[in-house]
Amino acid sequence: LHLYNCQNSVVENCRFEISPKGKGPSTDGTDIDSSQNITVKGCYYSVNDDCVCLKGNRYDGLDQTPKSLPVENIHISDCTFARGMGALTLGTEATVIRNVEFKNSTVEGNIPMFRIKYRPDTAGQDYSDVRVHDIKLDGRGRIRSLEPTHGTKVAPDKAPKGKLSKISVENITGNFGSFGRFSGALT
Repeated sequence: LHLYNCQNSVVENCRFEISPKGKGPSTDGTDIDSSQNITVKGCYYSVNDDCVCLKGNRYDGLDQTPKSLPVENIHISDCTFARGMGALTLGTEATVIRNVEFKNSTVEGNIPMFRIKYRPDTAGQDYSDVRVHDIKLDGRGRIRSLEPTHGTKVAPDKAPKGKLSKISVENITGNFGSFGRFSGALT
């Protein structure tokens, strides 16, 4: 499900599932793209890519017109995440992501709970005011994954810098594989 340039929308009690043997490319569950005031509630995710991904319409570092609208005022709750590349993923194709709440959900299996991706060839990336809380873990994935050079071969020292501020992760309970991973290079 790809929500593009939507406002005041609700995705509730939906099931996003790819066969465990399915190999489809880019099988995201719900992409929230250049949208505001979106609620995702009571959904089930078992996919081959990101489960819920906040993104923008900027691809391959292009300075596109019109600019991506901010992704803001996003509320995700009461969901189950069984399989994917990230329960909640910020980026990569995004400029501004702000005021996000991810709460009261369960993350199972081998899946990162919270994934943050930047493209160093995309100027103006600014992710802020993200609250992740009251999540139950039951699996072997990572709690968080930070990828500052995701999806590009641009050298980090030649690229614009993204900003990350006011991120909180609290009241995470259960068993999981590891605290997290930091990949790529920063300068």
